[in-house]
Amino acid sequence: GGKVRQTSAFFKDCDPKFAAAISDLMEDQLFMDGQVIMKEGDEGDWMMLLHQGKASVSITGEKIAELNNGDIAGEMAVLGISPVRTATVTARETCFVQVLHTNQLMPVLNQFPTEKHNIRLKAAHRLESRYTVDSVRGLPFFRGCPRDFTDFIDQRTTRWVFFAEDVLIKEGAPGSYLLMIMSGKVKIMRGDENCGELSKGDVLGELACAGFTERRMATVVCKEICDIYALKQEDLITALLRWPEQNMRFRSLGASRMRRDVERQTEENFLAKCPLFESCSSKFIQCISMHLEDKIYMPGEYLCEEGDRGDTMFIVMQGSLGCLVGGAKVSDMKQGSIIGEIAVLGLSSVRTASLQAQTVCLVQVLHRPIFMKYLAEFPREMIQFQEVGAARLEKIPITVETNLFRQQMLFRDSPLEFIDKLSQSLHRKFFFANQKIIKDGADSN
Repeated sequence: GGKVRQTSAFFKDCDPKFAAAISDLMEDQLFMDGQVIMKEGDEGDWMMLLHQGKASVSITGEKIAELNNGDIAGEMAVLGISPVRTATVTARETCFVQVLHTNQLMPVLNQFPTEKHNIRLKAAHRLESRYTVDSVRGLPFFRGCPRDFTDFIDQRTTRWVFFAEDVLIKEGAPGSYLLMIMSGKVKIMRGDENCGELSKGDVLGELACAGFTERRMATVVCKEICDIYALKQEDLITALLRWPEQNMRFRSLGASRMRRDVERQTEENFLAKCPLFESCSSKFIQCISMHLEDKIYMPGEYLCEEGDRGDTMFIVMQGSLGCLVGGAKVSDMKQGSIIGEIAVLGLSSVRTASLQAQTVCLVQVLHRPIFMKYLAEFPREMIQFQEVGAARLEKIPITVETNLFRQQMLFRDSPLEFIDKLSQSLHRKFFFANQKIIKDGADSN
């Protein structure tokens, strides 16, 4: 063990017990002058520690370095970062070499967490000096972002290396980093369920890091060695505040991700579970769902304010909203609540209440033109929502001032008692624009 620590800078200052465990596993090999120890382009999963002798390092036949006592080669291979040799190592005199394979190193690293962390840092340093990624701009997640924004991100990322079976993110933990996979594969776990894989170019932890969720929603485990760029939460928040248009883009991406997570948990179209739509055909729901707008609202933000004009309906997928009238809260709206149906039905274009997010809220927005387009294509649903509209109107009482009989010439001089009697026999019906109320030639009763 002492021999390993004394002769190799790569293992310098490591735990003596770790060095002893490594030393016991290393295989002694002897190479004669001129013999090739490693060949460029070959696959390999082992590293060499040169205890005695000299060797040259060459790429495409050109000498680039010389190895002496205590030097190592192939560390990227033994760590699983580069399975293909990037250079040729040739003995220039008799060389005494010790060899260590990946399947020998990894079990020992798992027994020494501190040494695993230290070697992880050294591997990241080697990666930065040998394999430099130009910018996060190359990742799909940041594609189209302005140069100054990605430069800001680049300057604040830290490079990490994780080994197979390392846990990148733990379900339920707070989200303090945004993680970007530069190479490698990871698996996503929710409880004991394997929810899929992510690989090079994918981004992890954006929801918790941006504050859209309080805790990590899944556990992420490395399937192989992974090269990761990490961005601290405070740096991400600073960037999003400095570039508001990127904040909106980030919210849009986050809303889509959150919606997919909710739908995965419910295992069916969320809209189909809402009472207002539960009797609708699956085809109608599918058409409407294709045009729903996903939005995230942070605590304290308003979805709409009393007195504003609007023609949209809100469906709460996650979180809690406060419904306020005259500035006072009258009710809470939680998952599955639908607000604004009178606006999307066209019964009123003025908001009768304010909606304020009490927690982080994921909301789907339905715009009236989309709703009307598909009602025209689905007659059964049109009849159904006519009944919904009529039911909403029934909740509005008829007063003396709003009684339309008093405004008709035929009943203008009729006694109030007579008009009240007629009013009690009224049946309210609701018609959408362009719908026929009376058809020429049809029977009438």
